[in-house]
Amino acid sequence: MNSWFKIKQLTDYPKHFLEQIENNPTIKELGNNPLLLTLLCLEFEDSGNFPSDRADLYARATNTLLRKWDNKRNIYRDQVYKELTPKRKEGLLSQIAFKTFDKKEYFFKQRTIESYIGEYICNLHTAPKEQTDLDIDSQAVLKSIEAQHGLLVERARGIYSFSHLIFQEYFTARKIASISNPKELETALIDLADHVFEKRWKEVFLLTATLLEPADRLLSLMKRNIDQFLANETRLQEYLVWVRDKSNSVEADQKIAAIREFYYSLHPSLDHDRNFSLYLDLYLSLYLSCDFSQDINLKLLDLSPDLNSAIKHCLDRKLREILQQLQQQLPDRDLDREIKKQWWKNNGATWKNELRQAMIKYRNIGHEWNFNQQQIELLKQYLTANKLLMECLNSECYVSREVREEIEDSLFLPFADLNYD
Repeated sequence: MNSWFKIKQLTDYPKHFLEQIENNPTIKELGNNPLLLTLLCLEFEDSGNFPSDRADLYARATNTLLRKWDNKRNIYRDQVYKELTPKRKEGLLSQIAFKTFDKKEYFFKQRTIESYIGEYICNLHTAPKEQTDLDIDSQAVLKSIEAQHGLLVERARGIYSFSHLIFQEYFTARKIASISNPKELETALIDLADHVFEKRWKEVFLLTATLLEPADRLLSLMKRNIDQFLANETRLQEYLVWVRDKSNSVEADQKIAAIREFYYSLHPSLDHDRNFSLYLDLYLSLYLSCDFSQDINLKLLDLSPDLNSAIKHCLDRKLREILQQLQQQLPDRDLDREIKKQWWKNNGATWKNELRQAMIKYRNIGHEWNFNQQQIELLKQYLTANKLLMECLNSECYVSREVREEIEDSLFLPFADLNYD
């Protein structure tokens, strides 16, 4: 990177480049790939800055490859490929990406990709009429893309892939977002929303949401599929009812959706120091969830603040008294580790049960849901999908205020609370 800007005599650029890389995890991730690092240097050279959203960065990167590579490397183009405008090249790559990604094909045979190219260029007014000539042109286009842009590479004899998964994901999203026919776009968005629980589609969702203007329909379809995912799971719906009721009982300045997410997973995803109710519930839950007779968990306990902090800030007098009694029962932190382990082994179950009963009575947490493994997996998938939806909302996507508020206000709610026909 330093050599790049040194050759260009841009002496101040390396410092600014590194500063922006460090402040943008997304761009930093791209810089791990030599090809993409080169593209980042090209983009930074042009404007002295990076775009704020990922889709814009990929668009500018591919634009650099498709439009500027000729001048920068003085490469002669095959006549067939030369007649394709940059817009057509993007359309062609989008079709290849969508067809392969949808089929979970990250590596594809030369014959397969040439058939996709043929399907695309046969509709151009300059396309040959004879199939043999079309096949020859398809081969020429493939070789031109490989040689001139580096977007497609031959990994083994007759086996191709996109040079980086990022390009396949970007062009897949671009294919969906560029559909102009309303009915076809609706079908494509419905199909995309059906993949909301599949991790491999995450980047495509984020990019498509950014490319669409507005992204209302996609986000609404995602929300509907997520809500329906647990609709027929009675026990899990009961859990969501508890999440709703518990969240509504907490006075906090965070958004209600963030509080629901907190209680759904009891994960430190909020700034707990700003609201002691959240801190207290999280800390008390820690005692219930860990087996402190094990070394690793006992070490965690030693590093955690003791119950004095919880007792000091507990506003409920009866709960405070119970916590004081429980705190007095705990072995001294300065005791030998083996002695503490033995104490937890002998007394831990009784101590935890007393704590659990107090938590249920005074804090409405600590319930023993006894989910089976299948239910736990469903809860994890539901949480991951909701986080993806929230990430889309918090990205650079354009979504109406009405839809944004409707989604945020109804996150992590039981299905009976939602207005679906």
